[in-house]
Amino acid sequence: MSEIKADFSNKVILIVEDCESCFLLLQEILEETGIKILHADNGCNALKYCLENHNINIVLMDIKMQGIDGLEATRRIKAIRRDLPVIAQTASVYATDKLRCKLAGCDGFIEKPINIGKLINIIIKWL
Repeated sequence: MSEIKADFSNKVILIVEDCESCFLLLQEILEETGIKILHADNGCNALKYCLENHNINIVLMDIKMQGIDGLEATRRIKAIRRDLPVIAQTASVYATDKLRCKLAGCDGFIEKPINIGKLINIIIKWL
C-alpha cells in the first residue's frame, strides 16, 4: 500500500485510536512494515499498555478521545516512560494545537487524514 518501503521488524507500535475505521486504516498501512501493532481505544488503556509492555517502541496517539484524552495520556506516559516516543495524530492542525501537543510531551505531530509517506518517515525518525 505505501510507496516507502520500511522494515520495522522486531519493533512494536501502540496505536491509540478510538475510531475503529481509523485504526484499521493505520493497521493496513503499517502491516507491510513488519511492525507488531497493539491497539488501545482510549487514553486509560494506552497508559495501561505502556505500564505493562516495556517492549513498546513508539506510540501513535489520537488526541481527541473521551475520558482521558491523548494529551493527558501522553503526560502520564511520559511521567513513567520519558524516552518512549509519542507521536500525536489529530485533525486539529492549528499552531496552538501543535503547541499543546508539544507541551504535553508529544515528540512529533502528524495530521489527519494520515499521509502514508509522512507516517513512515516520522516512525523512521523516532525508531
